[in-house]
Amino acid sequence: MDTPLFDGELVHARRMIYTPSAFAKSNLVHLQEVGQLQARSPHASTRQGLVRELRLVQCYLMPDETALRELSEQVIEKLKRLTDAEFAGLEFPMN
Repeated sequence: MDTPLFDGELVHARRMIYTPSAFAKSNLVHLQEVGQLQARSPHASTRQGLVRELRLVQCYLMPDETALRELSEQVIEKLKRLTDAEFAGLEFPMN
């Protein structure tokens, strides 16, 4: 975890990705990714911006990450049904 994945004005992130063997995937409990993310300055989220970011994240999903792809699609569909005012009223707790 010595090399940051993202290191810019807004975000600093480090992560380590481990790809388990087929045996480990089928027989053991495994952790695939660990890391940290630090926001360097405050920002305001928009509904459209979140949809764009989710679409971008989907580009980096592995083919076998179907559950994550389905979850992100469900979130995108819910975001499309919200108004900007409803989105502005949402709270996203950190823990």
